[in-house]
Amino acid sequence: METNAESYWGEVVEETPSTSDINFDELFKPEAAECDELKLHQVSSKENVSKESSNQNLASIQPPLDSHGQNLLLHSIELKHHIRKMMLMKMAAQHQQAGGSKNENLPQLPAAPPPPKKYCGKNGIYIRPHQRGFLSNPTEVDTTSAFITGHGSSPVELDSNALRCLTYKAIAAICCHCGYESAHDLTLDVLSDVLADFLKRFTKLLRIAADAEASQRESRFPNVLEYVLQETGAGGLNTIWQYWSNNVLDNALKLQQEDHRLMADYEKLA
Repeated sequence: METNAESYWGEVVEETPSTSDINFDELFKPEAAECDELKLHQVSSKENVSKESSNQNLASIQPPLDSHGQNLLLHSIELKHHIRKMMLMKMAAQHQQAGGSKNENLPQLPAAPPPPKKYCGKNGIYIRPHQRGFLSNPTEVDTTSAFITGHGSSPVELDSNALRCLTYKAIAAICCHCGYESAHDLTLDVLSDVLADFLKRFTKLLRIAADAEASQRESRFPNVLEYVLQETGAGGLNTIWQYWSNNVLDNALKLQQEDHRLMADYEKLA
């Protein structure tokens, strides 16, 4: 007669499967992991809309443009690159002509690279942007518009990564416009941090000034934005306009004139 081993309440009985039930080939065979499709959270849209229609409803964040729809800052960078190429080609042509004699048949000089597209006339005619901004002429505000009454479309919401990328590109564009041919990644990171800290302080002051204006406190500034610009050391809207006019618009006109002069000198050498 077989005697069963003593068992106690709560014990887990271990079952030892037989070796015949185990298939070692199937046990060590790799299988593809099952995962669901990644669903992206669209922050700025509550329902599915086409890409073209959504882009038409987005607010414009472009700087003042010319009649050809070009950015003056980026166009100045293109002019600087073209001027640098023309200076190198002019120096090479002068060196080639100085080294050879008049009777010697010198090789034909290469054609000049095409210049960037023209963005304005000879007098630098400025075309007002399509989107109303602080750089355009002041116009009457429609108090019955959907934006003023609070029934307009929601603004574009960007996460921290997108804002960091935009800040990084903006700093790189500013460095190129100042004349730097290259910049270290660490330098761009530090300048991006400085700009991010300034924007945080700027928006905080805007919030404080807006609350102060809502409480009907007296202020010697015409509006909230003028006060915050003065508080941060920017100098106000007139100072920003003068800086843009002198350092962006006039600088682009000077670069265009210099580029035309270099191309004319190179054509004479050719």
